Amino acid sequence: MHRAYEGSPESFLDEFLHKIDEMHNPGNVYSTVFTDANFVAVLQDLIMGGTDTASHLMKFYIRYMLYYPEIQKKIHKELDEVLGDRRVSIQNIPNLTYTQAAMYELLRLGNVAPVVPRKAFNDTKFEGYDIPRYNHYMQFMVSKFG
Repeated sequence: MHRAYEGSPESFLDEFLHKIDEMHNPGNVYSTVFTDANFVAVLQDLIMGGTDTASHLMKFYIRYMLYYPEIQKKIHKELDEVLGDRRVSIQNIPNLTYTQAAMYELLRLGNVAPVVPRKAFNDTKFEGYDIPRYNHYMQFMVSKFG
């Protein structure tokens, strides 16, 4: 048992640890999903998702604004009209419709996680390719501006 579980998880990670203990029965179909190795992979994904992707997104945003100065001008104009000399706050977001749409489009176009390291924990076949158990591979995300 990983730790005492009181029936009320405090986080996603608490629940994952509980599932590892709960699914430890080798006959359980999920026993290969909820494992210590997959827990480490999830932790790595969370850390990468919180740090690496933010810096990639900011670089992509700057590059995109340089490539499309007319969009940058429209965003700047909307920010000036809606905010004036105030700082952006959560209450302003519904009034920043163009800026919101531009940000959503950047998220759609951008590759905020261009390379994601992975490891196969079972022999796997993907699109006609055999990926042996414990083999490391890189998942590439590509985009025009990435």
